[in-house]
Amino acid sequence: MAQIHLSKDASDVITVATELKVLDDAGVNLLRQLFSYRVNQDLIKTLVTGREAVLAKSLFKLACATKAEHTSGYVLRFMADLCHLSPAFVGELARTDGSFGIDPVTVFYEISEKKKSSLGIFNPSIYLFAATISYAPTGQAPAERPGMVQKFFTLCSQSLNTTELNVQQVEYVVHSICTFLRCTDHRALFLESGLIQHLPRLLSQAIADESASVVQLTYELLLAIRLLTFNYEC
Repeated sequence: MAQIHLSKDASDVITVATELKVLDDAGVNLLRQLFSYRVNQDLIKTLVTGREAVLAKSLFKLACATKAEHTSGYVLRFMADLCHLSPAFVGELARTDGSFGIDPVTVFYEISEKKKSSLGIFNPSIYLFAATISYAPTGQAPAERPGMVQKFFTLCSQSLNTTELNVQQVEYVVHSICTFLRCTDHRALFLESGLIQHLPRLLSQAIADESASVVQLTYELLLAIRLLTFNYEC
C-alpha cells in the first residue's frame, strides 16, 4: 500500500515528537502511519485496536509537550477523531489510577478554558473534556470528578451566551453536549444547569455561510433533545 504524503501540520508534529524525544522510535513510526492514513477509518481502527493504552499516553504526552498552536491543535483534533472511533481509547484517557501523572480530564479542561478564542484548539479540547468526563464502562457510572461537570457547563454557557450564534463558533460545543448527554447520569444534571434554554435559540437563530452546516447543527440539537427526553418525567 502506497504511503500518503503527510500534511505540513502532521510533519511538524512528527518533528516535535522526534526532537523533544517525547516518543521512542516505535511510537513515532506508529504516529507516522496513523497520520498517513488518517482518512481511512477502517485502517485507523485496525492500527489502533490493541494499542489504545500506548497511543493514549503517547498522544497525551505529545499534546502537553507541543507549544505551537497549529501542532497542538493537530494533535488534539487527532485525539478527538480517535475518541469517535474507539471507546477503548476514551477509556484509557479517562483512567483515574494516576497512570498519566496528571489527569487528562483536568488538562483538557484547562486547555479549553485558556484557548476559548482559538477554535482550532478549543473545539477538540472541549470535545475531549466532554468525552472523558462522560466515559463509563458498561453498567457503571462515570468516575467522580468533583466540580468538573459544573466546569463543563460553564464553558458551554460562555460559548452559547452570545448575541450572534454562528455555527462555526458553536458547533463543537453542541457536539460536546451530545457526547455528554449520552451518559444517562448526566441528563438530569444538564436539565438542572439552565443550559437547556439555549437549545430553542440555537434551532431558530444559528447562522452559517453554508446551509449544510446549519442542517448538521440542527441534527445534533435534535439528538440532544431526544437524549434528554429519555429521562424526562411527565
